[in-house]
Amino acid sequence: LHEALRGVMEAFRLPGEAQQIDRVVQTFGEVYFRKHLEYYECEPDNIYLKNSDAAYTLAFSVIMLNVDQHNPKLKKRMVVKDFISNNRAINDGGNIPPEVLTRIFLDLQKREIKTPPSGSLGEPLSQTRWKDYSQLIEKGYRDNALGDAHAASRAHVQGFLHRTA
Repeated sequence: LHEALRGVMEAFRLPGEAQQIDRVVQTFGEVYFRKHLEYYECEPDNIYLKNSDAAYTLAFSVIMLNVDQHNPKLKKRMVVKDFISNNRAINDGGNIPPEVLTRIFLDLQKREIKTPPSGSLGEPLSQTRWKDYSQLIEKGYRDNALGDAHAASRAHVQGFLHRTA
């Protein structure tokens, strides 16, 4: 979940109003849960989220953890035990497996989720966005009309990245 959220948050700046942020995170939770079920369709034992509300709540928790771990103004930071405790009973009354929460915690502790400083399209692409873009071109759009633009698109984006770097 945290890697998908990283991709969303590095793609654009979240709005400043709490209600708008809530709608973005709620939509993320709904889409992520649906994709989570699809991904683990053949491995039902690996499905750790019971509903979209659990994905929504965990996504907000991940955002708060990111701030907790990387805000230089905070003196006391959460530890893994705190993060697991904060997420108790968010999964339709049950718990998300501690190994999942620990993995999320340790990764976020090492790698901050950075949002763009503005909504400008003139800013360079983040590594996450570039990786997603490349994967879409290589895998996702190979068999449709967008696949024809593959070489030109890649060259254009690489040129843009070099100019803004």
